Amino acid sequence: MVDLDKRISEANMAYCRMSGYTREELTRLRINDIDAMEDPIETAERIERILRTGAERFETKHRRKDGSLFDVEISAARYDDPSGTRFVCFCRDITERKRNQEELRRQLEDKILLLRETHHRIKNSFLSAESLLGLQASKAANPEAMDMLKGAQARIAAMRVLYQRILEADQYRRVSLRPYLESLGRSILSAYSTEPAISLEFDLEDLEADSEVAFPLGAMAAEILTNSFKHAFPAGNPGRIRMLLHRGPGGRGILRLEDDGRGISGDVRIDESKSFGLALLRMMSEQIGGSFRIESAPGRGTSCEIEFPIPAS
Repeated sequence: MVDLDKRISEANMAYCRMSGYTREELTRLRINDIDAMEDPIETAERIERILRTGAERFETKHRRKDGSLFDVEISAARYDDPSGTRFVCFCRDITERKRNQEELRRQLEDKILLLRETHHRIKNSFLSAESLLGLQASKAANPEAMDMLKGAQARIAAMRVLYQRILEADQYRRVSLRPYLESLGRSILSAYSTEPAISLEFDLEDLEADSEVAFPLGAMAAEILTNSFKHAFPAGNPGRIRMLLHRGPGGRGILRLEDDGRGISGDVRIDESKSFGLALLRMMSEQIGGSFRIESAPGRGTSCEIEFPIPAS
């Protein structure tokens, strides 16, 4: 029990054992004698709150008779009797709990540091593989080998960019598609920097997708962009590639990639095509519960459209 002048008026044996004081010794003390964290202004404000609201719970450190400190949780309540107003204070020793919390905090910090180092190494591994493939592609004498190496570089870029976006996101389950697709597009453009006459333009709505959808979507975009850079503009012809993203009917996302290149000769039928690239695009679109469509004509360019699910706003 504590009075309005912060003097201890009564104490039970449990608190005596906890603090090392006798009852008689405690009744000669004030709160500031045992509360190692006591601040006069803060204590006065707490007293005012308890008088107004009736009760309050807080944590602090008390000082034992031998000078050692221990953590306590205090539940203080206003108590009125004929002798006046006092405060009933129930003190719980939470030293062990605080020690365990501190140990958990330290372990968590260690794991976060380890995770950051792991993320850093993974990101560097992606960059190293991407750079190595780019270097090999630049030295390849065989055009077919160069195309394969650049295609592999583009696919790794898709994984790297998504990985980076997930790390930077507030929540890892969803990915903001606009910065993801734009970064991916620029990475692939840099891989084909030997084609300066080809421009890449963006018109992207700010949509989100689940991470399980974002990676296949990025891989499809990388595949389509790579094909445009490789085949749409032969002999160094200038051209333009556009990437467009918007919300379509029924709350579905629509990603369209189009170029004004030479187009594809003949009727393009996805279901019947023996092309590995088209089969891959069809398979990945089905994997995410979406659909893939391609339109092309000689001399009129190519347009690829991917419809995919997006989370409700």
